[in-house]
Order: sequence, then C-alpha cells, then structure tokens
Amino acid sequence: MPAQSQQQFLSKLLGTDFRPGFVREYAPPLSTAPARFTCAPMTSEPWQQFQGRPADIQRTTLRFGKHDILYREPVTLEPGVVQHSREQVTQALAQLPRFLREAVSIVALSPFTNVRTTPDGKSMPVYMEAFPGIAGVNEPTIVIYAQSEPREARGLTLTLLHEMGHLVLGRALTEANLHSKWDAAVKSDGMGPSQYAGVSASEYLAEVFALYLSSRGTPSFQEYRRLFPRQFEVMGAAVKHLEHARPV
Repeated sequence: MPAQSQQQFLSKLLGTDFRPGFVREYAPPLSTAPARFTCAPMTSEPWQQFQGRPADIQRTTLRFGKHDILYREPVTLEPGVVQHSREQVTQALAQLPRFLREAVSIVALSPFTNVRTTPDGKSMPVYMEAFPGIAGVNEPTIVIYAQSEPREARGLTLTLLHEMGHLVLGRALTEANLHSKWDAAVKSDGMGPSQYAGVSASEYLAEVFALYLSSRGTPSFQEYRRLFPRQFEVMGAAVKHLEHARPV
C-alpha cells in the first residue's frame, strides 16, 4: 500500500488520536544492562560510496560474544554537519537486546545528510535507515546520516530500536501468524503511539516496537500497556518469537 494510502487508512481507523512525540519524549531508557564487546583497531578503507558519493572511511569490527558487527565511519564530514561519536554508537548497540544485535551485520555512519519527501509533500531530514542489504551486499545494514544539529544519545538508542523493528518485525508477524491479530489490536486500542506513527502502517509498527522494548522491565511498561493493551499483547508475542528464533 502506498505511504499516502496507508496514512489515510490509519487516519480513518484511529481518527486523530495519535500522541505527538510520545515514543521519543516519554519512553524511558532501556532497562537492560549494556553488553560487553571488543573493538578491533581501526583500519582505513578509502573511496567508499555513500549515497552515490565517494568518501574516505575507516572501519573496525565490534565483537559481541560470538556475533560480529562491521562498523564504518567517515574520516571527514561534509561542511556544516555533525555526526554521532563512535562511543555513542557502540554504547547504543550494547544496549540493544541480544536478538536485535544479532540481526544486524553492518552499521555505517554517513558523512552526508539525507532528505526524504513525506506523503504531504514536505521535506524531512532522515536520521537513520535500516536495509536488509545494501550496495549489492546481502547483509542487514543500519545507516546513520549526518545531521545539521547534534542528536542526543538517548534518541539514538530509541531510533535504533525503531529501525531494527523494520528489519525483523515483518518476519516475526508472518512466522508467528500475527498479522490479523495485529490489525485487530490497532483497531481495538484506537490510539497511536506517536505522531510519526501516522505516516504509514510500517512506521506505526516500528514505533510500538520501540516503545515496547524501551519500557520493558520498567514501571512505565504497565502504564503503556494500559494505554495499548491489545497492541502490547501482540507485540509481546512477536518479541517472544524473535527472542527464541535463530538469526537469519
């Protein structure tokens, strides 16, 4: 379904009852203790393509237990932009649940900004995107784009959860036969988790995923479950499936 049609569908289904900024502003930090990891020495990898433009980069391997993540960062940024530090990104990855870390192979920081057009024709800066594969390489990849202003580290963790939701939830809903239950849950609760959730059905799903995992194990989880009882029930089943499924 095209993004604009998805937005119209959600608006008819839920009316206007979305909560502006709810996931970003009110979700607590992750309750899980950061995982331990090792970081190999950085090596140069010149003239890699980012968004169709060449850039000198450096790379390292982050090892979390038996799982390796290839980390790439630019040597320099385009003028007038900022990017997260290596420490911020690695700590955010360390806070992810294990089943999510094992679902990603590459994390790349871009030296450039990126902009997309929303269904209503507005330009919106892109912070981060998840790809099942990129540049002909069939490896799940997270790309973090440069920004005109600094982003806080907590927002980085929440956005990682959101983008990882794009990578893993489709498979989970299909394998656990939860698609129809999810649609019924959204209709039953009648409330969206954030204004951004109204953009499309896939963004809605990823926003609930980020809210669920960021609050799990905290007192806030019960409060959110009262607001989204059916959605949290189905999301819990999807997360349980992912936690017990083997990485692909």
